[in-house]
Amino acid sequence: MSQWGAFGMASDGANYRDILAHYYTGTSVDTRAATTVSVLLASGRASVRIGSAADFKVGSQTHVAGTPLVTVTSTGRIKVEGLSGTFASPLTFSPGGQPLTLGGTPYRGKLVVRVVSGHLWVVNRVGIEGYLKGVVPRESPASWPIEALKAQAVAARSYALTSSGKCSGYLCPDTRDQVYGGIIPPPNADAAVDATAHEVVVNAGSVAQTFFFSSSGGRTATPKDGFGPAATNLSYLQSVDDPSDLNASNPNRFWEQVYTAGGFGKQLGTATPKDAVVSRNGSGRADTVTLTTSGGSTALSGFTVRSRLGLRSTRFWVVVQGLTPSPARTACKKTVTLDVFVRGATGLALEQRPVTGSSWTAIPLTTVDATHYVATRRPCVSMNYRVRTRYASRPLLRHPVFPDIGMDLNAAGTALNGSVNPLLPGQTVSIQRQTPSGWTLVKSTTIRSDGTFRATFNVVAGDYRAKVVPPSSTGLVTGYSPVLHVVTG
Repeated sequence: MSQWGAFGMASDGANYRDILAHYYTGTSVDTRAATTVSVLLASGRASVRIGSAADFKVGSQTHVAGTPLVTVTSTGRIKVEGLSGTFASPLTFSPGGQPLTLGGTPYRGKLVVRVVSGHLWVVNRVGIEGYLKGVVPRESPASWPIEALKAQAVAARSYALTSSGKCSGYLCPDTRDQVYGGIIPPPNADAAVDATAHEVVVNAGSVAQTFFFSSSGGRTATPKDGFGPAATNLSYLQSVDDPSDLNASNPNRFWEQVYTAGGFGKQLGTATPKDAVVSRNGSGRADTVTLTTSGGSTALSGFTVRSRLGLRSTRFWVVVQGLTPSPARTACKKTVTLDVFVRGATGLALEQRPVTGSSWTAIPLTTVDATHYVATRRPCVSMNYRVRTRYASRPLLRHPVFPDIGMDLNAAGTALNGSVNPLLPGQTVSIQRQTPSGWTLVKSTTIRSDGTFRATFNVVAGDYRAKVVPPSSTGLVTGYSPVLHVVTG
């Protein structure tokens, strides 16, 4: 059962029996006699404080109200502050007129202290109906619709009766079994427990093992698909569509984690992937994720990917979004080709934003095949480009654009003439010549109003280039002309 799905169904008017029948295929609701359950509250402790606001029993002795320290002796016996002598393990604490507390938290029923390997364990022995009043408001918010809380109560009761106890034979007070918090005020969820007293989910006359979880992502899973190959599939635990789980109140209905290709491979322990393809099992969970890298293909199970990435479940989709400009930087008005690769996403758009601007605009895309797209641009300002889909606006890259500078030697061999696009009048042009120590300034000049420039000097044989540093307000980066090779003679 999906708890958020139960919330959604109850919000749409379904009653708790409808909810249980939806999630546990072919089952019905029946009753079972009251019983007592044991919950391991503490283990491996050197000491604990157990007490009550009223007098209470320790074994056969009466202890006055308070919270005495309970310790273990070197001989493995139990010492209770305020009482003479020591006690053999196990030792039962029984309430009087007020509930017992452990570390300040009140609990219904009795507390049994055991010595295990020289340390104290504390077990809560409590009637199942009282136990459920400590479970239901911890598993489902007490503010939820009453029919969702009733479904939670019946599912939790059924689970408690069929669990072998994952904490050394005792029920765990956490998600290993069910979250249990003792006496929880306010008692809003108690009505759901009382209204369904003794009711359980049954299949073929036996109490069903009613697994439940927070959110299904729109489809529930069989035990094997949800927990792994070691789990046992049961006839009433089928994968069913769960549209009610995707209600707008569910914060878990959609989540995402964004990685660079390198970061994704690092997290998974593989080389940097170029692509990732997910195959799915019958519950719509990721069965295998196949990564394509420069060294070939690597297949990882969905459970491995979930573990290494710290994902919430194996009901995930891998979306690959790639953007490659060619060339990596361009001169003003020269063509840049933008290659887009997208797998597993919808709502694709390629967008641009000048470095001097604040708004993103869409760029027309040409489809190459099911995953490849292309666009061409001729910018005259450095641009930001991004791939945007339903899932992410990544990758985001900056494409530098520099002035287009042309330069040549005049016929007399006494000057270098050139032009700059965009015009950039008044900006300095630095003429550089390559020397054994690097590029050296030999002449400076200024760009004219028409975008041309002239540098007159003694031009000797060698390699020359023109450098222009545009103002940052233009959105252009420093540009160089192609190298001009001068031969004299």
